[in-house]
Amino acid sequence: MKIGKYLVTRFTTLAPPGVVPANPIKLLPHITWGITVTLMLRSVGAIVFGIAGDRFGRKWPFVINIAFYATLEILTGFCTTYGQFIVCRRLFGVAMGGIYGNCATTALEDAPEDARGLLSGILQQGYAMGYLLAAAFNMAITHNQPYGWRALFWLAGFLPLLVALWRIFLPETKTFLSIKEARKAGKTKGNIHA
Repeated sequence: MKIGKYLVTRFTTLAPPGVVPANPIKLLPHITWGITVTLMLRSVGAIVFGIAGDRFGRKWPFVINIAFYATLEILTGFCTTYGQFIVCRRLFGVAMGGIYGNCATTALEDAPEDARGLLSGILQQGYAMGYLLAAAFNMAITHNQPYGWRALFWLAGFLPLLVALWRIFLPETKTFLSIKEARKAGKTKGNIHA
């Protein structure tokens, strides 16, 4: 091909398309609203599942919370509209808020007092580790199979179900069992009244 012909054909391919793309700044607040609404509703879940944990024990509220959490995570992968996505993320925020309190209580209340600070620090870093794992799984999964981002939500919903199954076979914490006995006897234990 001669240079003259190349330049004529090249310039016609460099013309911008007639479609004006959407403003990315306007698109980002819509997507980040899913994150914001999830985080905003965590306190609701912390209150609801915290009360349930104090009332009914650590084990079953935790298992129910994990099942709720996992179900919503899996359903998020099936969302086809932005509205469905936001509803799932709102409910997910409630479920997400309930996890930490029951996890911390279960992990720490029967632990030796001298080890509670260390265990609390390790537990707190689970949040950061979760972000790192999510980034790694995103890189490994999202672009390497036909379902895109949806498969990441499905996997992230399936894995907690394994934790719930494991927790079903573990006993209730000794501390809660002693609180339960104190309630039956009509006594008070700490801030929990009979």
